[in-house]
Amino acid sequence: MNARTSTGMADDKHSVAAVYEDEKVADAYLAKRMQFTWQRLLHRKQVACLNRAIAARRPSSVLELAPGPARLSTEVSGFGRGVMVENSEEMIRIARQRLKQKGLDATWSVIGGSAFELEALLPEQTFDLAYTFRFIRHFREPERAQLYRGIRDRLNNDGVLVFDVVNKKVRDALDARMTETPKGELSVYDATYTPESFRAEIGQYGFDVVGLQ
Repeated sequence: MNARTSTGMADDKHSVAAVYEDEKVADAYLAKRMQFTWQRLLHRKQVACLNRAIAARRPSSVLELAPGPARLSTEVSGFGRGVMVENSEEMIRIARQRLKQKGLDATWSVIGGSAFELEALLPEQTFDLAYTFRFIRHFREPERAQLYRGIRDRLNNDGVLVFDVVNKKVRDALDARMTETPKGELSVYDATYTPESFRAEIGQYGFDVVGLQ
């Protein structure tokens, strides 16, 4: 499958999925995401953010979308049961290995399938908290809308969604200094936001913004 669209980067459910289904990408993902100090700092900040949210909400059930190799979930705790939905078979293989190594294979169920098809994958299940990182932002607005609606339907009435968005001001400044994608970086689309534009977008799909960090 071609992992690029006419825009020159992966930016829809098929092209983004194809990037992460690549065996070489899956096997090298964790090492690549942890090679620089700022990446390790970002990882620790994300783990801390999730653990604070879980400690505050004390969810009995947690859903993670597109966990990749379980980069985050081996370091979060304080909930009853967890379900991961991952499309890439290669990522599933690595995630299950890592969860078993950490003694978490009884806590987490890893389901193969698309996050765009949650109703079919999890027809009888709802969750107190859902999270995903480096995922929703990779899609353009129509597909983001589909994800928001699907996640909202799988959350309990007081459920919480935690995810990352890209700061438009910072990203624009970085992009202005770069004429091409750095060597080795995956060419995947990122939506960018101001706080105002993010609140406007997420509010359309039944979410209230609890906080921005």
